[in-house]
Amino acid sequence: MQIREMMSVSTAVRYAIVFIAISGLLAFINAQSNRNVFWDISNNLFVLGFLPYFCIVKGAESLRSELREGTIEFLWTRPARKASLFFGFYLSSLASTLATTFICVLAILSTGLWLGEISSFSQIAVYVGACAATTLSFSAISIAIGSITSKFIVFGIIYHTLIEKLVGQLPTSVRHLSVIGNLRPYLDSITSGVSDSAITIQPLFNIGLVSIVSLLLGATLFTWKSYPFGSGK
Repeated sequence: MQIREMMSVSTAVRYAIVFIAISGLLAFINAQSNRNVFWDISNNLFVLGFLPYFCIVKGAESLRSELREGTIEFLWTRPARKASLFFGFYLSSLASTLATTFICVLAILSTGLWLGEISSFSQIAVYVGACAATTLSFSAISIAIGSITSKFIVFGIIYHTLIEKLVGQLPTSVRHLSVIGNLRPYLDSITSGVSDSAITIQPLFNIGLVSIVSLLLGATLFTWKSYPFGSGK
């Protein structure tokens, strides 16, 4: 159902509006600033700012709406494993989140090419990879929290504030538990001139591990927990 909604005319119009709005605002802000702020906005405001919160809000939306509306009751009366339903909800929410992320990233990169701020394909590849990693990981974290409580947005924001922002800034190996802490070397390499060989795959491994652990934990909790039909608890 969610995939069909994404292919509707109204959705296409919304995506077009988002594309135009982001491109226009980014170009306008960059033109009005006394210094070049394109990458500051693209990295800090979008990837490390807006995108995590967007994924937290959207990540568990599909699962919690099914529980709240009681439509999942039909699936539980069929021979469907709860774990399969959990991963299905994750993929459903992820498809919607990735679609919106793709439009935003396309608008940002198109504007960057037009402004002359993007000079190599490696910048595009690193930026797209960082956005994809952010979406995958924070969607997984959100639905894991959503398997516990209907207040997943509140707890997701608390997680982002205490774990991501606080732990991610610690000058120790503990920062590897933070998705944002692992993303920063890649985003910094876009503008600092760091060569590709200086960037290792360890941060991506850490992000993948956080995502996998979140999904496995969420699936386990979702399988064990009893949910009252038609309840958001």
